[in-house]
Amino acid sequence: MYRQGWLLVATAILAACGGNPAGPVNEPAYDFSFADPAGDTTEFTEPDVVPKGIDLVKVSGSVDPDEVRLTLEFAEPVSPWSAGTDTALDGFVDFDADENRSTGIRDAGEEAGGSFELGADFYLDLRDNGSGRMALVDAAKRTFSWVKAAFNGTTVEVTIPRSALVIGTDADNRFFLGVMVTTKGRPVTDVAPNESHYLVEPDA
Repeated sequence: MYRQGWLLVATAILAACGGNPAGPVNEPAYDFSFADPAGDTTEFTEPDVVPKGIDLVKVSGSVDPDEVRLTLEFAEPVSPWSAGTDTALDGFVDFDADENRSTGIRDAGEEAGGSFELGADFYLDLRDNGSGRMALVDAAKRTFSWVKAAFNGTTVEVTIPRSALVIGTDADNRFFLGVMVTTKGRPVTDVAPNESHYLVEPDA
């Protein structure tokens, strides 16, 4: 995938790169959730060689002044990238912190032939490091920090410091979200939402 080449190199020099989140955020807490249609994964032209991919069916979580909890739910169990199995999770979660498509980098949905219609200020690389962590990347600074990721059957829960998803003085407690998933060695199999992006906001 087009984003991951530099990140593999940067992993070796994380201490020098920094990527530490900013200070605390003073915002009200809230939950969010949206469903992705079951059975909407990409069909492959050679199903006997490359079987139908993983199916993302729900994206949910919570936002509070300390952290953002993001849960991805799949129709079948998935495993960490580091496990190297046929169900090893790959992909990206894009965050448009300032809700401005003209800032950030092109969204991961374009790789799937569509678009989340957002500018990715930050993105989560769903390839884990083998120690219960995934990389949250600051697209502008090209730095990253490790965040906690837990796999439990059909769900993956990621915990991100709230301050890590803030740009400058932007503090409206809203951001755009888009998810693209696949498994090890396969093309993109599912995106959520299927059209455009999801607005994460209080009382959504």
